[in-house]
Amino acid sequence: MKDVARRAGVSLQTVSRVVNATGSVTEETTSRVLAAVQELQYRPNVLARSLASKRTRMVGVVVVGEMRHGLGSSVLAVEEAAREREVLTVSTHVPTGDAVNMRLAVDRIIGSNVGGIVVVGPTRDVVDQVGDVWGQMPTVILTTAQSREPHVTTVAIDHDHAMHQIVDHLAELGCRRIAHVSGDPRWSDARLRADAFAERVRLRGLDGTILPGESWEASTGYRVAAALDRDRLPDAIVASNDSMALGVMSALRERGVRIPEDVKVVGFDDLPESAYFRPGLTTVRQDFQLLGATAIVQLDEMMRGARGRNIRIEAPLIVRGSTERGRVR
Repeated sequence: MKDVARRAGVSLQTVSRVVNATGSVTEETTSRVLAAVQELQYRPNVLARSLASKRTRMVGVVVVGEMRHGLGSSVLAVEEAAREREVLTVSTHVPTGDAVNMRLAVDRIIGSNVGGIVVVGPTRDVVDQVGDVWGQMPTVILTTAQSREPHVTTVAIDHDHAMHQIVDHLAELGCRRIAHVSGDPRWSDARLRADAFAERVRLRGLDGTILPGESWEASTGYRVAAALDRDRLPDAIVASNDSMALGVMSALRERGVRIPEDVKVVGFDDLPESAYFRPGLTTVRQDFQLLGATAIVQLDEMMRGARGRNIRIEAPLIVRGSTERGRVR
């Protein structure tokens, strides 16, 4: 910064104001400082800034489970949001959220002077480990589970609202018998989506059935749909994610079932390729960028002393040809 100040002919304070976008600096002076920054290839040292301000700008990111679409997208969104706020991240990955794995994960990052932790992709047992494993450190968990701990914020898609949109859409199309292929039972998302489905079909007076799935794979959707009685097919099948919906559609087509004329199919996630299924898949679009940004903003606020919250983000239903004939993206 001294070099930049010397080259631009300004004070250190002026360079700081320009670099950090704080205070009032004239346009002409700002241009000189930025020109010096570019010429000297100056980059702020975030770690040094943390040490100087006595406030850490480093957070730990614990990634739990298989790196599938939702999990991978959430991790990337958290990293991008942290980078935009000049927050350094230290990441580690564990296969499951049990106490042993979570202890190992925290031990890996706790010595890096992190001021908080973001947990991405928790299975149902992760929330139980918060506090038992890493005490009162500010923590944001991307989970549907609720927390009452003052040092914990949860951020998740509003699965109730999402599933309500799906069931209401199908009911308005005249569907009376609707089946839901549930996801990996180890994941809280799968349980919440199944519970929300059951509650909504009950409120709408519909005949709802939950078909248990053992994974998030297309093979699970295929297996469940292939086992259905050809003479007693539901009016619609709601899969817990888009991969499973692809398996459902494949099994139905092999049996000569028309989509959406005979059976309507809905997914959850809005994979980039879902618009190019045949027919295009009606699905719920999760805003992973918003999830990641919200997680980092909330963690930053807790690191400044704010209390934890439970935040739910609405996800829109994207209607395509798998529920409405002739519908295009």
